[in-house]
Amino acid sequence: MRAIARIILAGVFCAGAAVAQGQDIVPPKRFVVSADADLPGGDRATLFDTTLEACERACTADTACTHFTYNTRNGSCFVKANPGAEAFYQGAFSGRVVVAGPAKLETAAARRADLAFLREDDVAMALDQARGLGGRHTSGQWTEAEHLQSARDLESQGDYLAASDFAGAAVNVEDTAATWVEYARLMTAAADAGQGDAGDLRNRAVWAAINGYLRAGSAPVRHNALVQLAVTLEQQGRGSDMVKALRLAQQIQPRDDTALMLEDAAGKYGFRVLETDVQANSARPRVCVNLSEDLAETGVDYAPFVQLPDAGMSVAPGGWRQLCIEGVQHGQRYQFTLREGLPAADGQVLAKSVALSAYVRDRQPGVRFHGRAYVLPKTGAPALPVETVNTETLDLTLFRVSDRNLLRAVQNNYLRQNRCAIITNMTFGRQRGRGIVERQRHGGDAGQQGCDHPPADGRGAERSARRDLRA
Repeated sequence: MRAIARIILAGVFCAGAAVAQGQDIVPPKRFVVSADADLPGGDRATLFDTTLEACERACTADTACTHFTYNTRNGSCFVKANPGAEAFYQGAFSGRVVVAGPAKLETAAARRADLAFLREDDVAMALDQARGLGGRHTSGQWTEAEHLQSARDLESQGDYLAASDFAGAAVNVEDTAATWVEYARLMTAAADAGQGDAGDLRNRAVWAAINGYLRAGSAPVRHNALVQLAVTLEQQGRGSDMVKALRLAQQIQPRDDTALMLEDAAGKYGFRVLETDVQANSARPRVCVNLSEDLAETGVDYAPFVQLPDAGMSVAPGGWRQLCIEGVQHGQRYQFTLREGLPAADGQVLAKSVALSAYVRDRQPGVRFHGRAYVLPKTGAPALPVETVNTETLDLTLFRVSDRNLLRAVQNNYLRQNRCAIITNMTFGRQRGRGIVERQRHGGDAGQQGCDHPPADGRGAERSARRDLRA
């Protein structure tokens, strides 16, 4: 019966769970809820045709409210102060207000500062969970120890989902850090066993582990909460955050088993080299290393952390999470090393040196036309300037635009495109111009050409020439 009551009320409370507001990290007020229970007397206000969530809010807003009773049969809410003892009443839910003491609020604020690696919505959802937990798992008059014993009994039978329900009820009674961590552990076990909605259970396990850490006082409990948080974060695909949680746990209280977990996690998810990116399609090639974490934007000289084969090379941050080696040459292979201790912006460092090899290939063949001066000169040689890279042969088709079609070409925005796009636009050729030149210009071995973007990296230098357009 106790488990059934928790499940029934969970649907009512969770449907309207409030989004975290203000600066609260843990709820200043929470409720320990009993199912099928009435609290006689002590009425301060009565609301009709309302919801359980609204009844809870009404009690929270009244500074003198110590209890409430909600009757599901007619939707009535009774805000109370110091009522009588609980009495059985089927279909009613009664809640007792528990106020968080100053010490708990101060501890939570200090612990929150440790969890800077988490997203803001992680902490907001943890607060949301704590606010609504009294409705998800009704606790009645049983003690924390009694609920935890029920949880252990069910776990021994392999029913992790039901065990997590009783652990949640135990959390409501005393709101202790260790019980929050146990609640997170059992939800993770239920998800691993395929009991219930695995995605929902793992989300709630993350939030429960956060709630455990926010309330933890001693180093062992803080450590346990962070290890449980790390396990659930990995299951959500957040390996980088897992590493940060384990590193914090080791800083608080070093343990051999956690050290092994951290070593394994750092190898898979920590600050590490992802891949090399050889940027050979530019006049000044460079070799970039993509890293798993952000680099410091200012205040860090990364040159000492990169062993270079040539004194003429330099190191500079590149794009997003990228460190680049400049001064390399086309057609050459290079060996370089990122040294142990190379720092990320969040304080992580490269655990060990990484040797890398990169080949800077030749530039790809290509060709382009500069500018948009489409009108040929009236006198002199009618020619177009062409810039080529590793290209000796061009296949050209030139179209003459009659006076009658010139205006239409402007209206269709042809003259806003680069010359290469105009020349390769077959619709333009068929509808606006007449082919007058089709020829190849040879000067050696031909290469494939990229018209829009001439290759920028390769051993062949860029060459500029003027192509005579006279037939």
